[in-house]
Amino acid sequence: MILNPKIKDLDSVKTEIGQEKKQEKKRVFQQRIRPRKGHTLFEYDLEKQTIVKAKYDKTDLINWDAALLNTDNFKKEVTTKENCIYISALNLKNVNKILKRDYGI
Repeated sequence: MILNPKIKDLDSVKTEIGQEKKQEKKRVFQQRIRPRKGHTLFEYDLEKQTIVKAKYDKTDLINWDAALLNTDNFKKEVTTKENCIYISALNLKNVNKILKRDYGI
């Protein structure tokens, strides 16, 4: 498709190539999951259809209220992956129930 009828060859049109910009990796807040006491955060991979315990990143953030009480309650962030669902449940049996109920899997 030629936009300008005077130009017959698209090769003759000069195009400018923009400078490549460095993309910075930024963390984007997706959702907050707070497991109840005794619950574990599980990760369900939609492609492989596997259930695994979620992995946490080490952070420098400290919950100072818990630190004053001498407990090891540091703030944790989950390493999120694409095509994964994160579920807080007591055990694997409950994860399967939640997947059937909420996601139809």
